[in-house]
Amino acid sequence: MNEMRPISAETGLPIGETEAERRLRVAREMEIVARAEAAIDAGLGIDGDDLEAWLLALDEDENAPMPLPRGLTAQPR
Repeated sequence: MNEMRPISAETGLPIGETEAERRLRVAREMEIVARAEAAIDAGLGIDGDDLEAWLLALDEDENAPMPLPRGLTAQPR
């Protein structure tokens, strides 16, 4: 189940994925979304202006540090 399956260009889903594998994948994806929503609800989102400035710096080959989520003073480990 941990093997990488090719992705269908038509559906964007793994080719040959069984129903059981699909259910596990969807459950994992739902957990990831729930954690992300909880972080945003807790105010841990990255400010859009900070993110844009960082992306522009990367585009200009500057070695800018990734912006931190609001409320954090150091990268989480």
